[in-house]
Amino acid sequence: MPGDILPAEAELAEMMQVSRITIRETMKSLSAKGMLQVRRRHGTIVLPRSHWQLFDPDVITWRAPSMTI
Repeated sequence: MPGDILPAEAELAEMMQVSRITIRETMKSLSAKGMLQVRRRHGTIVLPRSHWQLFDPDVITWRAPSMTI
């Protein structure tokens, strides 16, 4: 949910059973799409949809199943 703070990289990596590098790269990608704000010593915050890059092809694809006509 917007405003939520995500767990630390190490914890997410363990939960998802992937490397910390994978988590770090994913965070960078989602941050570039306006979905997350990564702040050192404060954590990673989920941003509201109003910040998302809605015309990004990945965001369009991810949102498509939840959209109604």
